Amino acid sequence: MRTYQFYQVGGNLSPFHPTYVKRQADDDLEKAIRLGEYCYILNCRQMGKSSLGERMIQKLDNNEGFACAFISLSNIGTEVTVDQWYATIIRQLANEFEISFNSTWLQERLFLSPLERLNEFIYEVLLNKIDKNIVIIIDEIDTIISLRFKFQVDDLLGLIRSCYNNRANRPEYQRLTFILLGVASPSDLIQDPAKTPFNIGHKIELQGFQLEEVKPLIEGLQEKVDNPLSVMKEILYWTGGQPFLTQKLCQLISHDEDRIIWSNEKNKIANLVKFKMIDNWENQDHPQHLLTIQQRILGDTHNVINLLETYRQILEKESSFATVIDAEAVLKLRLSGLVVQQQNQVKVYNEIYKQVFSSKWIDNQLKELRPYASLINAWFTSDCKDKSQLLRGEAFKNAMEWKQDKLLSPRDYQYLNACQQTRSNRTIRNILWIFAGLSVGILGSGLWFNYKYASCSMGERIYGECFRMIMTSGDEERLFLANTNSLLIKGSKYFKLGQYNLAIKFFKQAIEADHNDPTPLIYFNNTKARLRGNGLKVAVSVPVDYYSDTAKDILRGVADAQNEFNNNGGKNGRLLEIVIANDGNQLSIARKIAENLANQKDIIAVIGHHASETTQAALPIYQQMRLAVVSSTSTSSLLQSDVFFRTVASTKVVAQLYASFIKNNLNLNTVAVFYAKDSLYSRTIYEDFKNAFNQLGGKTQSIIIDGFPLDIDQEIDDIHQQNIRAALLFNNVQGISISIAIAQANFKLPIDQRLTLLAADSLFNDITLKKGRNSVEGMILASHCLASQSQYMINATKRWEQTINWQTATSYDATQAIIEAINRSSNNPTRQEILDNLKSLTIPAHKTSGFGLQWSTKNPSEHFNIMQNYCIYKIHNHKFEQSSTKLKD
Repeated sequence: MRTYQFYQVGGNLSPFHPTYVKRQADDDLEKAIRLGEYCYILNCRQMGKSSLGERMIQKLDNNEGFACAFISLSNIGTEVTVDQWYATIIRQLANEFEISFNSTWLQERLFLSPLERLNEFIYEVLLNKIDKNIVIIIDEIDTIISLRFKFQVDDLLGLIRSCYNNRANRPEYQRLTFILLGVASPSDLIQDPAKTPFNIGHKIELQGFQLEEVKPLIEGLQEKVDNPLSVMKEILYWTGGQPFLTQKLCQLISHDEDRIIWSNEKNKIANLVKFKMIDNWENQDHPQHLLTIQQRILGDTHNVINLLETYRQILEKESSFATVIDAEAVLKLRLSGLVVQQQNQVKVYNEIYKQVFSSKWIDNQLKELRPYASLINAWFTSDCKDKSQLLRGEAFKNAMEWKQDKLLSPRDYQYLNACQQTRSNRTIRNILWIFAGLSVGILGSGLWFNYKYASCSMGERIYGECFRMIMTSGDEERLFLANTNSLLIKGSKYFKLGQYNLAIKFFKQAIEADHNDPTPLIYFNNTKARLRGNGLKVAVSVPVDYYSDTAKDILRGVADAQNEFNNNGGKNGRLLEIVIANDGNQLSIARKIAENLANQKDIIAVIGHHASETTQAALPIYQQMRLAVVSSTSTSSLLQSDVFFRTVASTKVVAQLYASFIKNNLNLNTVAVFYAKDSLYSRTIYEDFKNAFNQLGGKTQSIIIDGFPLDIDQEIDDIHQQNIRAALLFNNVQGISISIAIAQANFKLPIDQRLTLLAADSLFNDITLKKGRNSVEGMILASHCLASQSQYMINATKRWEQTINWQTATSYDATQAIIEAINRSSNNPTRQEILDNLKSLTIPAHKTSGFGLQWSTKNPSEHFNIMQNYCIYKIHNHKFEQSSTKLKD
């Protein structure tokens, strides 16, 4: 009699095991390898991928034209360094190909990166010493997903792609073929948007066992059943051809004491499945299979509710169209093994899964997960009409807090929205009752309400006027109103719902749709942080609505630094989330923004604000809450605090530059200065310049451009009459139009009578060129120097497809400063840690936009970057060109 060890349940089948079932995938894979095609088999666990790979190795090794290796990444483990990981892969390859190999080869190449050492091993050793066709099968490729928390592993897939691409110009690479096996999707394998997706190779479909394929399994049933074919049909009914379950059920039949007689196959096997596999399944699941599926679903704590509800849809409808349910959830359910997709239909894989992972199982899991499980079920049972089942008061508040870090199902969002709507309706009713009770002033109140609110679109917050009070990580669909990016809008809608797996897809596409807008890249990285969980939050306050071009310039630099940090794995796997706030360069708004940001305890630092005035308005709040703020654009020397840092030099530095240039290069002793007395920046730079110019023996003629009507033509004429040949335009950002008007009045004069105009760096923008046109030709500006040949500037120019200005460069530096402070902190950085680390910070040039970072040490409350200098620029042919003029002593 045949032994009961005929069937093997779990583990890899040896290539010549009697129960190995040859499937269509065997022929497809062999054919593809013989054609030299790269292939991948990415499917759920216990489907026979590894067994197929090992059998293919055995078959090809017997062919004189092939040399094969089978390596498993899971054997390396995850508690390794990047050097150890790549070195182990090299050693595995050497052992598999029986190549003599010692440690000196690695020692001689320690100057190379670990990836490059593997690259050299493939080219110099494998392709040199082996003259056959080389086939490398890499099993458990999904291991790289868990390693992303430790180091960059996407590069391995990049190396495999480069080997494929090398076939075009290096014939030896045509002998090399890679096969990838694992539990993943192709999009999982490379997630870095800066890298090309893993889109090479031929997909091999690995289906369950079909009746016509299972002859080896039938052989083992001959002595235990009267009708082996009929029994096998019943087995496949229960298992759906799932390899592990099919082997296990065959083994159970072969172990059973009772013989299965004619016409009793259906009842006998149904009872065997019920008592040996379904009843008390948690304790009978040996080797573990059903528990693995359960753990794969319930272990995704962020997404588990959505997965369970999506699975419910498929289970209760028997099958669903893949296009009408959550695609990301379906993919995760497929990789768990619970469902299978056939063409456009998704269904539960088999009858055993249906009975184990039943509606009751779903309800039990959700009961443990949802704080409102019984209420939501009762509400849907009432056809969404029983309002007594809706959450109120503290229960509603707790539920809203609970849902913050979770991706819920549409049912959950529908229920919570109904709770929110009922709550809002009660609030409105209460307000109406209050107003109804007021007999005096009701008409005036109505007019006031209409005046203040009627002209503002829904969702706007009002502080004295209509204004978009924005603080967003990804839910604001139209951050820049002039931009219309439908992909960004779709991504934002999913982000708002907490469906981050869908949001990240649209944000990634939105990046490609608009290469100039930094919003999609920031939203994309924020979504990655939300998916990863436990992200690090930093806010950036920019003038989105009133100065959108400047806001974009700042956000580009922030986006670049965030993207680099997150692509490198963040801090021990914790990624950076950037909260974008809109202050509009409005003082009252800036204070409100600062209060909101400071009260959000998970925000550990702030980048901003743009104008010196708005920074001054917000700074006392940050000071009180001990929240570090790093500005990339506020230069007033009066801005001083032990929580305030800036990656630009102060107005004292630029004032001295202007004074020296006018005195020594233009050889002038007197200059007219237009400035705004009510502007912190304008007033500060004027005072700093006046002091510096006076020290050089110069005199200033000041003209205040705010506070009363300005007769520009008369002022220009008066300056000319006093024989003054140059004028400085020290306006703030709100005063650009006045400076352009001064330039236009000057342009009307004969060429020999025109003043030499010098302007503050607030005019260093496209508005000056567009509105000033010919009148600003020849204008001289002192603005921040740019390291145009630095690696950052080269990469940023390529990324954004435009010239990078100083606001982008210094904003990159500001974000890098906070990132460096994070890296020097504990794994849970506090605000105080960030502050302390910022104060002692220095950053080398290659980690900044080009000049490095070091704070001034003259004053403990004045932290400006002494490495960031100013250069002289001149407007020529409607462009800002750096002047070759050297400053004279």
